[in-house]
Amino acid sequence: MERAANILARSRKIGLFGVSVNALLLALFQRKCMTIGVDAAQPPQAEFGIFARTLTAEDCALMVSYTGESEYRAPMKRIPLLRANGVKIISITGEGDNYLRANSDVNLTILSCESLYAKIGTFSTEESVSCVLDMLYGCLFAKNYESNLRFKTETSRMVELNRRPGAPE
Repeated sequence: MERAANILARSRKIGLFGVSVNALLLALFQRKCMTIGVDAAQPPQAEFGIFARTLTAEDCALMVSYTGESEYRAPMKRIPLLRANGVKIISITGEGDNYLRANSDVNLTILSCESLYAKIGTFSTEESVSCVLDMLYGCLFAKNYESNLRFKTETSRMVELNRRPGAPE
């Protein structure tokens, strides 16, 4: 977690890569990053390739995939391009060996006890990914705690004026 947080803190831009529910969870992480002035961006899945091409050795990619398998599917199929550009890759993926884990600089493991097919929902996977992303955000925030707190507080004062009870719309 500390190594991942260090990579995030040193990056000019954080590229966020995930599909389906993982994309939704990454959108929440992106919003949290914005509240402290961290440049995190998540393109639509159809634009993963173009977006990956814009990232450089000054950036990092945060990839979330339950299985981490198949180098031919999103988001893993963008790994060769990211590697060619010198982009550091942080993975959030299930236990065991997989393509994403083998091609990442830092691996964060999620609980992977749900069956891919025989389940009524992705409850434990969502909670596990959400927890890891929250811990990452907390570690990133702590890296520059005072300045992040100041930025977040000032931003809230500037943009949240109408959220007080009785405030004009």
